[in-house]
Amino acid sequence: MTTELHISGVLPSSLYGATIERLSSYCERGEAFTSNEEVFARSAGESNGGGNAGAGLQLRVKALRTRSSGDAAQWSLQVSGRPEPVRTAPRAQQHGVTELLVEDGSDPRVFAHALGYGKSLFTLRRRGVVFHRANVSIELFQLYEADNSPAPLDTASYAVSVTTRFTAAPRTGAGTPGNAAGAAGIGPAAASQEVREAALGALEDVARLLKGLVDLRRID
Repeated sequence: MTTELHISGVLPSSLYGATIERLSSYCERGEAFTSNEEVFARSAGESNGGGNAGAGLQLRVKALRTRSSGDAAQWSLQVSGRPEPVRTAPRAQQHGVTELLVEDGSDPRVFAHALGYGKSLFTLRRRGVVFHRANVSIELFQLYEADNSPAPLDTASYAVSVTTRFTAAPRTGAGTPGNAAGAAGIGPAAASQEVREAALGALEDVARLLKGLVDLRRID
């Protein structure tokens, strides 16, 4: 399973323009987006029947529209595990995630129910701007009550979300030609920690970039 790392903060609307300027010069690209995310949990019957395997998991049915995609929505299913406790992941929220794209013409909610996620918890409707730098995504957005709402629920601030994902490839202890890590005896655990540290460093680079505008940290 892929691991997702996430830090976030709240930006006053008065600092929105300055934040956009910094991100525009730092990131490779950015564009406007709207998204609807309906969050599901396993129904009581499914949870009991499946033991503890699905405990704490949530499934998000997400429709994403960006400026480049026009009116076309990209649907996806995302299963997220419980976040690691602050004791073991103090610098960023960390959890396992699996995401699947849904083909055009298919109903993603049918798949959600088929997987045992029959309990709808809530829906998030977001509009904002997303920036990308390498594997890091930075979203500035506001929440809306309905798809056609003319104004956000809170006009005084924007939520800022900084996210990256990684999958650590296991390294063997035996040396192979061109495999310096293997020759050094670096095992899977050390390799995974190395990749995680690089991912955390990328998030913290953004936090330093926006220091003085928004405090980005782990928020549960």
